[in-house]
Amino acid sequence: MKDRTFAGIWVCSLCTLLFLTACGGDGGGDDDGFDPPAQNFAPSSLVGSTLTVVVPAENNRDIVFTDDTNWTETRDNGTINGTYSYQKNDSHTATVNLNEPGNPQTISLNFSSPTTGAAMYTAGRAGSGTFTLTQTQPDPPPIEPPPQTGNAPSSLSGKTMLATRTFTSTGPVGQTHTYTFSNNGFHDSDAPEESDGNYVYHPNGDNASLELNYTSPASFDGDKQDMQMRFDTTSSGAFTSTYNRDDGTMIQINGTFVIQQ
Repeated sequence: MKDRTFAGIWVCSLCTLLFLTACGGDGGGDDDGFDPPAQNFAPSSLVGSTLTVVVPAENNRDIVFTDDTNWTETRDNGTINGTYSYQKNDSHTATVNLNEPGNPQTISLNFSSPTTGAAMYTAGRAGSGTFTLTQTQPDPPPIEPPPQTGNAPSSLSGKTMLATRTFTSTGPVGQTHTYTFSNNGFHDSDAPEESDGNYVYHPNGDNASLELNYTSPASFDGDKQDMQMRFDTTSSGAFTSTYNRDDGTMIQINGTFVIQQ
C-alpha cells in the first residue's frame, strides 16, 4: 500500500509540473497579441495645401495646390501655373508630378511627421532637401458695401446724368449737359463744352456730393466742379454747384438732374 501511495503522489506531482510549464510559456506575459496602430503620415490629397520645399543654396519654393489638378507658385519672374498629379505610395511616402510647360518636375516626399519630411526632386537635374506641408489660408470673403439707404444710388458707374442749368452766375441758363460715367471717369458730350475728366462721388442717404475734375481738352484741364445733389427720387433731384476754373474764376451753377441707366 505504501509503495502504491508514493507512486500516486509522484504521478500527480509530475502532471502538475507539466501543466504549469505549458501555461507559463517563456515568461513573456506582456505579449497580449495586439500591435500598436501604424502611423499614417502621408495625406491622401494635397488639395488646399501649400508645399514648401527647402533646398540648400537655392530659393525656397512655395507650391500651392488649389484643387485636385491645378497648382500655382510665385517666383522672381512672376506667377507660374500648371497641373499636377499626386500619388500616395504608402503611409510615409508620396510622389508629386508637376506639369509645367517645358519643365516637368517630380518631387518625392518622405514624411517623418504629418507636416514635415525629406524631399527629393528631378527638374532637369536631381536635388534634395526638406519640406513642410501646411494648409493654405483661404482668401477672406469680399467686403460687401453697406445696404443702400435713401434715394441716392451707391454708384454712378455705367449711368448717364442729364443736368439742366436753372441758374448760373455767368452765361446762359436752360442748357442741359449729358454726363456719362465709367468707373472713375466721365465725359460731357455737349458742345461747345465737351470735355473729359475723373470724378469722386459720395452718396449719403437722399443726398450726394459729386466732384468733377476736368483733364481735357487743354482749355478745361485743371477746372473743377463741386456739386451738392439732393435726390427727390432714386433718379432725379436738384443740385447746387461751384465751378472753379484753372485761372481762379469761380462760377455758381444750380439746376436739376435726371439719372439714367
